[in-house]
Amino acid sequence: SFEVIEHVADPAAFVVALADKLADGGLMILSTPNRTALSRFAMITVGEGLGQIPKGTHNWSQFLNPEELAEHATAAGLAVTDTRGLSFSPTRGFQISDDTTLNYLMTLVKK
Repeated sequence: SFEVIEHVADPAAFVVALADKLADGGLMILSTPNRTALSRFAMITVGEGLGQIPKGTHNWSQFLNPEELAEHATAAGLAVTDTRGLSFSPTRGFQISDDTTLNYLMTLVKK
């Protein structure tokens, strides 16, 4: 589920609903913007401000940090196996990195 959880009314229930669809040992990957000043600037100020993303698409207060998402996952019976950042470089574009400041991907396995 990529770039969805920050748009749902109840992120904990959303993760539970996804987890319920997995078999034991099943793999889930979620991605979402982190709730940081950089993500607010990039997604809302720049992205929505320049029209690259429709205005009103994001509510920064609904962005989840990795710790919050991990808590929802654990409560849903999932184990976090990896968290990686999605960063942006003007010369290289988007790339997987250790920097979760802008956006991140979390890999989970159903226990």
